[in-house]
Amino acid sequence: LVTGVQTCALPISSMKIPLIKRNFINLKSTFTKLLFSYILLSFIILIITTFALYQGYKNQIIQQSNNVYDKLLKQANYYTQNTLNWANSFVYQLYIDDNIYNLMYSSSKIPANQSVGILKLGQASSVIPLTQSIYVYNNTLKMFYSSAGINSSSDSFYDQDIVSI
Repeated sequence: LVTGVQTCALPISSMKIPLIKRNFINLKSTFTKLLFSYILLSFIILIITTFALYQGYKNQIIQQSNNVYDKLLKQANYYTQNTLNWANSFVYQLYIDDNIYNLMYSSSKIPANQSVGILKLGQASSVIPLTQSIYVYNNTLKMFYSSAGINSSSDSFYDQDIVSI
């Protein structure tokens, strides 16, 4: 029987493996200076471009918002003027109606004369969009007549500011 351990001996060399230097970047070399200059210049150009684009987009958004607001204001003005013109013509049509005219200027408190005018006020308020009721004031009798059928004297009318006009 033969027993034993076989070993392999490697030669030990005096040549050393170079370790990574601590000062891997030589700050004094021309290449390093050019590389840092390029990176710094690129960074500055990137910041300036970003700022310029931001300002441009900001101004563009503000301009677009102003255009939208102008269009909305023009549309609102158009619809307001249209509604006002329509209301003026409608008030004129009510004014020339004999029954409504009698409600405004009659000195008699006869219910038959008033009921036809109040009925016409009710019909008129149902035609006008967003109108709940129409009030007519008779200065002679100091009475408010409503399309809702609620008649009241000027002393008991809920909106005293209108009474003073």
